[in-house]
Amino acid sequence: MFTRAFLVLCLFISTLTAAELHEIRLLRPVKAGDRFDVSAKVAYEDRMKTTFDGKEVESNETIMACRMTGALTVVAVTKKGLPSALKLKVKTVECIHAGQRADFFKEGDELSLRRDEPENESQVNGEAADDLQAQIIESLLNVQAEDEVSDEDIFGTKDKVAVGAVWPVNAKAAVSSLERSGVSGLDPKGVSGHAKLVTLGEFEKQPAFFVHMDAKIDGKGVTLANLPENVKGKKFHSEYNIEMEVPVDPVSTAGRTKGMAKMEVEAEGTEEFDGKKIAVAVKIDRRVASEITAMPAK
Repeated sequence: MFTRAFLVLCLFISTLTAAELHEIRLLRPVKAGDRFDVSAKVAYEDRMKTTFDGKEVESNETIMACRMTGALTVVAVTKKGLPSALKLKVKTVECIHAGQRADFFKEGDELSLRRDEPENESQVNGEAADDLQAQIIESLLNVQAEDEVSDEDIFGTKDKVAVGAVWPVNAKAAVSSLERSGVSGLDPKGVSGHAKLVTLGEFEKQPAFFVHMDAKIDGKGVTLANLPENVKGKKFHSEYNIEMEVPVDPVSTAGRTKGMAKMEVEAEGTEEFDGKKIAVAVKIDRRVASEITAMPAK
């Protein structure tokens, strides 16, 4: 009898906990000078093929990955308290490029990223990062401009929600974010996705939310900043899958983010060379996977 009553009580308490409403904040304000101990890894794949009048003229493939630990410092923030400039002092690092060990970075290097127009400013030890270094830095670190769309705008919710709750992605915010990245001409109707409060658990011995987010974005006739003006994407497809562990404490800035993003583009158009119009086709297949854990430095 006592055992059965105890079991019923436990089930009742469990039901109340599951039904409890929570305010979810994916991003937490920080201050210039805040420091974090971080561990991170990123894998980057990019394939691009260009043809003129049906003949392949260029084909590039980049496959690289890095794993590192370091000390992250917030250099500057927006009015909302989101980082606009960061620097990372590398403690340990291992990188691979095309299947071979690579020396993109070394222990003691200082990597920095600052929000700028039209592109972010990436540096290594105060010097401009090369293209491969910049891709890795921007895949690991995230900075914001004033009033720029953030992950909170895209995947967040203003409602208090219970465990298991699902809410839709903000399609207009997702399109606005891609426009800042150089992809214009997308229609919010081509955006689908949602976020879900999967469970309550622990992160570094703190009560934490586990949130899963995904989005798909499809479009036609889009313009990409890195393609010639007359060459437009007849097919644009992008997908995002993100998992976040965020402490329940609204002032805690610790957390872990794991994500995968991919973009597929098929673009066509014409360009004029030596007085002749040539049919141009470009195909892009890009994938980025990253994971970063950040803990306030003691």
